[in-house]
Amino acid sequence: MVKKRSVKPVKKTAYKLVGKKKPILIRIISILMYIFAIFTILLGVALFIGGVVGESVLSLETFKTAFDSFQLSPAELTTLLGSLIFAGLFIIVLGVAGLLIARGLWIGSNWSRVLTIVLMAIFFITALFSLDIITLIISGLIGGYIWFSKSAKRHFTR
Repeated sequence: MVKKRSVKPVKKTAYKLVGKKKPILIRIISILMYIFAIFTILLGVALFIGGVVGESVLSLETFKTAFDSFQLSPAELTTLLGSLIFAGLFIIVLGVAGLLIARGLWIGSNWSRVLTIVLMAIFFITALFSLDIITLIISGLIGGYIWFSKSAKRHFTR
């Protein structure tokens, strides 16, 4: 008579290989992405609040004469402030997406690796055309490391 062995289920964790360390550069890139995403969200909130406050100030009769110095019609100014609100919301969404990508980098999700490579390629190309040397170097190093490094590939292929 053969006795069946009971197999204990493996506990899933946020990090797929328990006991294996993440590469230090992946940790640094992920933390930088978190910081960048938080600042992006704060920028979006500031733009949104600026647009909302500007709309409410524009509606006050006492400030309408102050806006005459801008040489914009009230319709143009309203459009400008509405654009600030829309841009703020859009930037907030981009910041939240940045948080998700940073989390994916931290836990080793391959989709975040692909998105990071694509974003770094876009940053690299725009920096190339705008002659922004710092962004060119940083995006090239991050994208190249995540794309070509064996330790980074191992981190994302578990």
